[in-house]
Amino acid sequence: MAKKKQNKNSSKMPAQNPGRGDSMGKWLSLIIFCAALLLVFYPPYIQGLFFDRNMFPYHIFTAIVFILLWADKIRRKDYTFLHTPLDWAVLAYAGAYLLSLIGAVHPGDAFYGFLRILNYFVIFWIISQVLKKIERIEALLQVMLASGFGVAGAGILAALGYAQITGAFDGRAIYSTLQYPNTMAAYLAVTVVIGVTLWTRERRPGLQFIYLLAGAVMSLVVLASMSKGAWLIYGLAALLLVAGMPGISRLKALYGLAFSFIGGLASYIKFYPAVIAEQDGAAVYLLLALLTAALALALWRGLVYLHHIRGTGVTAVAAVAASLLAAIPLGILGRKSLGEQNLIQELSGLLDPQSTSFVSRLDFNRWGWEMVKDNPVNGTGAGGWNALYHQYQDYLTWTTEAHNHFLQVWIEAGTVGFLAFLAVLGIWGYCLYQIRKRMNKEEWIPAWGVTTAAAGLLAHSIFDFDMSFGAMAVLLWSLLAVINALYYHYRDSKKTEPTGVNKYGSISLAIIIALTLGITGSSFCSAHHYAQKGETLLVKLAETDDGSQRAQMLNEARACFSKATARDSFNAEYLAEAAYLDAVLYQGLDREQRQAATALFQKTQTEIRTADRLKLQNLQLRRRLAESAALLGDAELTVSVLSGTITANPNNIDPYVVLANFLEDRMRSAADNKDKNKVEDYARQLSDLNRLLLQQQQRIRPDRPWVGNPLVWPPELEEKMKSAGIFTETGE
Repeated sequence: MAKKKQNKNSSKMPAQNPGRGDSMGKWLSLIIFCAALLLVFYPPYIQGLFFDRNMFPYHIFTAIVFILLWADKIRRKDYTFLHTPLDWAVLAYAGAYLLSLIGAVHPGDAFYGFLRILNYFVIFWIISQVLKKIERIEALLQVMLASGFGVAGAGILAALGYAQITGAFDGRAIYSTLQYPNTMAAYLAVTVVIGVTLWTRERRPGLQFIYLLAGAVMSLVVLASMSKGAWLIYGLAALLLVAGMPGISRLKALYGLAFSFIGGLASYIKFYPAVIAEQDGAAVYLLLALLTAALALALWRGLVYLHHIRGTGVTAVAAVAASLLAAIPLGILGRKSLGEQNLIQELSGLLDPQSTSFVSRLDFNRWGWEMVKDNPVNGTGAGGWNALYHQYQDYLTWTTEAHNHFLQVWIEAGTVGFLAFLAVLGIWGYCLYQIRKRMNKEEWIPAWGVTTAAAGLLAHSIFDFDMSFGAMAVLLWSLLAVINALYYHYRDSKKTEPTGVNKYGSISLAIIIALTLGITGSSFCSAHHYAQKGETLLVKLAETDDGSQRAQMLNEARACFSKATARDSFNAEYLAEAAYLDAVLYQGLDREQRQAATALFQKTQTEIRTADRLKLQNLQLRRRLAESAALLGDAELTVSVLSGTITANPNNIDPYVVLANFLEDRMRSAADNKDKNKVEDYARQLSDLNRLLLQQQQRIRPDRPWVGNPLVWPPELEEKMKSAGIFTETGE
């Protein structure tokens, strides 16, 4: 009896003294909660927050919500900050990325990466704080589902031609606002699991129908993404739901998952071919998802009645039979359509060890492990994979991400960061175990649904770069925050008043974090604004022939990039553009302006070298810096920068060609000027370059697909290499 009473009383988690007599406090609490939900809702619509420029405003927004939450906590005289083991573990994970700044390969990228992880910690902490009762957990899951449904809807509208969303549909597959099919499909698969969790706990028919319909629409878009990785999440979700859902709820969860897929498949069979063929009226096939959801709900209501009169066993058999009766005809009718759209081929490639996707990921892991061995303690810093992977390749291919989040963490944050991340997952499991012993069955449903969704997302991130998208990381850390909030209330809810030292220490740490995110976010946003303005001026500059207008635009663009670099000194691209414009201005100075020319020459050299250090291994950046060095007439600096492009990607023939052409041109100029020493020097450098190319050719693995031009001299350069040999002989 006592146990039952305890479970009954725990159906609502205890509040943290929200100040019931203070209406202003209630409104502030509500505003903070809504803002926290918005932080979770909108990231998928801004290119998934993949690019740093999209993260900068998010830093500002996060800092504002963080400050408001702390203002509310101080008003309530609650000074607790790091209260649970998971709080400490996630902060330690962020600390590992701070440590990785020491000796980072690309300091700018490493700092941006640290800011991302710090932001995820703050999101995790905010969500943990605002989930004061189980109804708020349900609201959070509803917002996640609404966000996923919106992503699916945007993709459908783009496919139908009703919305012009860049990169949302390529004529074959739906990419939606995330603009990358695998991540988009994984995101929707996870939100389908969240929808099934809500369906499992819901008793009201209206909301049950909405959850089934949302699952069907999102499954339709997953199918139309042509991404096979999402099926891992569906399969794992089915297994985990069976393993962890309590009693009859596991049957209801599997039923919801099955009919979410069946509804999506019913629409896909007709909708997708019509969209690909650009047929009119394709939108009408979306009604099949709606009808399937209605049918599924009606069948379920009948199964509930059957359960009351015949028990669980008969109901389970009936549920399986109903699912098969719905799925088998769709399979028969859709076999031809599915075969034509290569979906069967995609599915068969999931575990094919001979597939290009499978083999290439094994190679990525092999190269990544070599990076870890070379940078074992604190890693390379964020962006380390993209900076270094070409130097570990034994064939030429292109990928900016490691396609394995666990490995990428190890590369970027070293063994310190990798262990911190594993500690987060281990403590998450411990917290889950602890709360399971104290929750009733009804409360366990959302907890286990959240766990299933997070596990699916983590499993998929082993094979893809989902976590490089801010939207996916925010989703993951928000799901983990749900378990953290439940642990706090069910296991660790005994309130302890911080001592004076801890009180001011917590507030001081919170201020440092808020200022770090807020100030950098604001400054970097401003820098991006000026850089965009400068790039626009450069485009106009290339289109005009008017000398006075060109001079004015040049100065305006130069001022814009100067302001950009002043506000974001970590961005090598801004600094490279500033250096280029300074080099152009230097070229236009008269000989009488010798003092100004000397100062500008030295300033541009410093900008080139600083930008080079910020992104030492970036091929595109070094090419731009080489242009600037060439405009200065600094041959030594130009050769140094161009040599670095070969180091950055030794399997790419283009940097060899650019450097060889430059050396050959300088060699001929030296010959025309009768400068024997320089002729010999440039000829020697050409010979060394040729030797370097031959050595790199020996490292190539011939059994892998080569993406790009072969690593051999073009015919015209063969002649130049011969000329180098002739000049050397003449010099002797």
